Parts: sequence; structure tokens; C-alpha cells
Amino acid sequence: MVLRKKDGTALLARLSLAVSRCDKRRGLLGCLGLEPDEGLLLKGCRIVHTFGMRFPIGLIFIDKKGRVVRIVQNLPPRRICACLRARDVVECCAGCPALEALNPGDELIVGRDE
Repeated sequence: MVLRKKDGTALLARLSLAVSRCDKRRGLLGCLGLEPDEGLLLKGCRIVHTFGMRFPIGLIFIDKKGRVVRIVQNLPPRRICACLRARDVVECCAGCPALEALNPGDELIVGRDE
């Protein structure tokens, strides 16, 4: 999967999905890091924790209409972050270019690789 802005701008070329309760609970635990074009979309998730993680992450909280409602550039290990207006959240590497290219209100599209 890929993550793009509605205008077609590519944000993350390698986006994995976590839909099941087990996959969402596992998230990025056990992962040694993410590449700048890589992310994990947690469907139906508003709260993220980084307990047990070894690296900081960036977060993109998305509402039910696909709009960005909150961006977190650098969430260190052993923290919790929430956005109650969100329906989904994308985890990516801290400070990745996708985070810099977004603003609250931007509309996002999750699609297939082309």
C-alpha cells in the first residue's frame, strides 16, 4: 500500500496495514527502525504507545473523512499519545519527509502500489 495526499503527492511508498486487534497491539514492537518511506497504518486506532520500542516514531492521526487532524514529529520510547478526533493513525519514522509535507486538514488517500 502507499499513502498519498489527495493531490497525488506521494508520502509513504511502503505502507503496511494493521487491522486485527493482535496486529494493532503488536504494532512496531520488535522492529529495529523504519525507513523514511515506510509506515504502518493502524485502522480504528486513536491511542499509540511506544513502550518496548527502541526508537522514536512520527504519527499522523487521520479522521473518518481521511483528513489529517494531528501530526506528531517525534514521539520517544516509553510514551503514550492520543487524538480522540482520529479514527486511524499512521506510524512512521520520526522526522520523515512525509511528516514535513503535511498540515492538519490535508486529505489523504491509501492506495495500492502502482
